[in-house]
Amino acid sequence: MIISLESLLTIASIFFGASWGSFLNVVISRVPEGLSVVSPPSRCPKCGNGIKFYDNIPILSWLILRGKCRNCKTGISIQYPIIELLGALMGLALYKEFDISFEYFYYFVFVFGGIALAYIDLKTWLVPMPIVIIMSTIGFIAPLLFFIVDVPFYISLKESVFGFFLGGGIISFIILFYKYVRKMDALGWGDAYVLAMIGLFIGNKGVLVTLFLATLQASVIGIGMILINKKSTVPYDDVKDNDPIKNKAALPFVPFLIIGSFEFLFFGEKLINWYLNFMKSIT
Repeated sequence: MIISLESLLTIASIFFGASWGSFLNVVISRVPEGLSVVSPPSRCPKCGNGIKFYDNIPILSWLILRGKCRNCKTGISIQYPIIELLGALMGLALYKEFDISFEYFYYFVFVFGGIALAYIDLKTWLVPMPIVIIMSTIGFIAPLLFFIVDVPFYISLKESVFGFFLGGGIISFIILFYKYVRKMDALGWGDAYVLAMIGLFIGNKGVLVTLFLATLQASVIGIGMILINKKSTVPYDDVKDNDPIKNKAALPFVPFLIIGSFEFLFFGEKLINWYLNFMKSIT
């Protein structure tokens, strides 16, 4: 049986995404601690033994080892296969959207960096600026180079720069407005940096759709948590007792911004067309 080139590339994109998903687990675990993501090699945090290459196969190794370290039998978090599976799905989705092209690798950086940012913020309520800076640099340089050589690219330099300032500007305005009017933080500056970075990759239109989707979905989750009486508060120890946000119900917003940006990247035009048709139908 002869396997077509399309099938080979599809399989390769899945394995490529899963492999980088495995690396994302290292990033997610080490970056919040200020540790290197390349040294030392992967090892069990309990017994310290290095993980052999045959025990580091994305998804499969976790299943074969039944979620435990081969040496000390300490449980391995289910986070690892989940992130690897997500990486595999995103690798496939990017291939179906962009084929094998420069755009594929450009948005590969965006998607996988975004997953890392979302998970770290969800887990620690912190936005690691080294990741944001690296992604922003790539997000700006690529459209700039294609503009210089005058070759069409998925996003123009104008859209990218406009998206950067619009994304950062909107969140900055919300932060300053709430601080002045209500004397409290509605969002964090990390949210502004992330939405500005998102704007570089998906432009001004993408920023607006992302913010709308993120706010909508965060509101739904927040209301759901209130209904089931599950309260999530800002976990920082340095929040002062007289700070209005102290003990207020809150959610980290970066995960919703990342999800919203992914929804725009893969379904943007369909979402916009559906919304416009919906508005026409009710007017």
